[in-house]
Amino acid sequence: MKLARMTVPRAAVVAAVVLTAVVAALFAPTLAYPWLAWDDGINVTRNPGLNPVTWDGLAGFWLQPYEQLYIPVSYSFFAAETVASRLLSGGPADEPLSPVLFHACSIALHAIAGLLVWRLLGRIGLDDRAARLCAAALFLCHPLQVEAVAWISDQRGLLAAVFSLAALDVGLHAGDGAARTSPWRTALALGCFGLATLSKPQAVSVPLLLFLLDGRTWREPASRTAVRAIPWGLAITAVLAATTVAQPAAGVAERAAPWLRPVVAGDALFHYALSLIAPLRLAIDYGRIPDVVLADPWSYGRAAVVVAGLVAVAGAPGLDRWRLPLALAIVPLLPVLGFLPFAFQGISTVADRYAYLAMVGPALAFGRLASRSARVGRWGLVVAVTCLAACCVMTHRQVQTWSSSAAVFSRAIEVNPRSFVARLGLAGEMLRAERYAEAIVHFDAAIAVDSQSRDLPKAYYGRALALHRSQNLQAAGRDYVRALNFDRGNADLRNDYGILLAQQGMAAEAAEQFEAAVRLRPEFTEAAQNLRAARAILAEPPAK
Repeated sequence: MKLARMTVPRAAVVAAVVLTAVVAALFAPTLAYPWLAWDDGINVTRNPGLNPVTWDGLAGFWLQPYEQLYIPVSYSFFAAETVASRLLSGGPADEPLSPVLFHACSIALHAIAGLLVWRLLGRIGLDDRAARLCAAALFLCHPLQVEAVAWISDQRGLLAAVFSLAALDVGLHAGDGAARTSPWRTALALGCFGLATLSKPQAVSVPLLLFLLDGRTWREPASRTAVRAIPWGLAITAVLAATTVAQPAAGVAERAAPWLRPVVAGDALFHYALSLIAPLRLAIDYGRIPDVVLADPWSYGRAAVVVAGLVAVAGAPGLDRWRLPLALAIVPLLPVLGFLPFAFQGISTVADRYAYLAMVGPALAFGRLASRSARVGRWGLVVAVTCLAACCVMTHRQVQTWSSSAAVFSRAIEVNPRSFVARLGLAGEMLRAERYAEAIVHFDAAIAVDSQSRDLPKAYYGRALALHRSQNLQAAGRDYVRALNFDRGNADLRNDYGILLAQQGMAAEAAEQFEAAVRLRPEFTEAAQNLRAARAILAEPPAK
């Protein structure tokens, strides 16, 4: 008996080739980009669970949060990349880790997400092949997607998106034909959802997307839909509980009373809509913290515009075809709109990376427009391709802003001059480049921008180092003391302050700082050597 050969549809092959080529062309420059001083150290290069990778370290990611995040799937993926990168380099274990493989994996995950979006768009009714290809291309090449792909630390968002799209693909298939009653597909969809939320908690919105897209939700009795929703509801509850424990939003919740949070959410949606239409001023920090939003009278107007737009789309009969794209754009953003406080709100409620999965909605809308235009004539597709070309040009430029830490922070300051994190980051880059005068200027600006930041000790410490290395010892001493007032448990700070005191001839005081540094970090060999030298000076008899 002849076995039927499984063949891949030609449309799928064309889509895979075209979409992969688009991603490779746009994001290939990131392969030459270095690690960024924007959490890449915390997440990968200085992560104690990855340097070196051990079974105990991997188990630690699964047993407890790391840096107030419980995302063991993402850290396990980082671990696999670290091992593979070390094997490919063939260098010693203490050799600096290369970011090339990490960037390559981000590009690959982005391409996979695009192909899954292409499949999803076909499942939800976008049958026109050319229009569907254009829609998936928009998802891949819009400038809003650059942050998630170019920033290695947000590879967790790419992983979450891939698993989320896989959950939707499997879950929607569970409603087709004989597979409709298969518990295995439901279990597989739940498994993909679990992997997504263990990559990034924002994926908690996936079950709502699934029920929104599943035709059974609208055909079945409400009681049956409720029964199907039970396992998903339990999974969502577990995710929210784990996220609340691992990443408390202390200090953020008090910034916006519950009845004012819809204003914050409306302002955030307005920002995303504007960034979608005119993605010209994208950066890592928009400064849209609840305090700033609620103090700005225009925010209430922006929120009102958003509400009016939602009501119009929901109620106007002629706009019914745009309801699903709008829902697909908003639902993935629900966890990060500010209805529930989250830690990053202390910097900004909005971020480009939060909109990654939400771009499925605009992609569907774009595909429907392209399909409708194509029915009128060939010029419709020409216009669609022209729009995609414009997106590619803007994305190419946006990718360049991620070429270095200094470029990322400079861009953020250009967009938001009051960005404390960008000022502090750029000051640190100037300090490492031994451009001390410029470092001092940016440390001054950071302190002036936010004198209440929890990272203020870092600004004082950094400015102290820049002043110290500029031989301005008196001013440096004042900043060392200011930093110590906030952070008395920093061994490096104690050691550097001790060096300055020793240079000023204050050996006894220097010895106290070195001794504190060694007590805080017993393996701190430099501080131990400095302590011995200071004690030797104190032991010398006074000159006659």
